[in-house]
Amino acid sequence: MSRKDSRSWNEYIQRYHYLGFTPLPGAQIRYFVTTQERLVALLGFGASAWQTAPRDRFIGWTSQQRQDRLHLTVNNARFLVPFPIL
Repeated sequence: MSRKDSRSWNEYIQRYHYLGFTPLPGAQIRYFVTTQERLVALLGFGASAWQTAPRDRFIGWTSQQRQDRLHLTVNNARFLVPFPIL
């Protein structure tokens, strides 16, 4: 993502997402979702939290398994479908 795209993504999130924009912690990836060259959604994913008891119980991880596999999970940090679609 270019710096210009990054600024645009941040501005859309700040303006239209109910949580606004805050920098995503750690490793991250952000997407613009388009169809027929129209913006329909913005997605932001970041590194997973080190410990989240409900997630770890649901998955059934031991402490060692979490250490070994945490890098295989992501956190949905932002999801925005602007309405009306911009």
